[in-house]
This record gives sequence, C-alpha cells and structure tokens, in this order.
Amino acid sequence: VAKAPPGPAKKEETRVARASDDDDDTWSVQVGATDDAAKARRLLARAKSRHHALASARAVTEKVRRDGDTLYRVRFAGLDSESAQKACRDLKHGGLDCFATRE
Repeated sequence: VAKAPPGPAKKEETRVARASDDDDDTWSVQVGATDDAAKARRLLARAKSRHHALASARAVTEKVRRDGDTLYRVRFAGLDSESAQKACRDLKHGGLDCFATRE
C-alpha cells in the first residue's frame, strides 16, 4: 500500500486494492471508477471541489484488476462513518453519484 507522506497538504495516492482490511472504524467515499488514470484524477478534483469535508480526507485512486481489465476506483479515504455518510449525501444532492464504505 503506497501512502502519501505526512504533512499539511493532502496528496493523491494510488494503491492496489487488497482483499480485506481489518480497520472497521475508517471509511471511504467512492465517487466513481474509470479505466483511465487521468480521468480518475479529474474526478477526484471535481468531487473535492464540491464538498469541503473531503479536503481533510486522503484522495485515493485505487487500481483494481478484474478479468484482465484495469479500473481506477476514485475514493476519499480516512473518514469516520458519520463524515463519510454526510459527504456522500451532500455529493448526491449536488449531482455526483457515490457510496460510503468501510476501508
């Protein structure tokens, strides 16, 4: 798992999906998936500009391989359940599909 270096600015990270994660207290908001890394970065920027709570989350493009294809999941990670649920409701209200999930 590649992580952004600690510091005041939140950096985008790319990681390869793992089968499981034992941290049930940490949530993500997934705002989409695409087969193009550049499109994934644009979607991250678009979502971040629509909801201020996402500014404190880690912007993540998660590379997933399925049936020979590569997808980039576009997520904001490191949120608590309440923040993730609220951010997703607000994003949906603003016209951007998403779902909140445990990391």
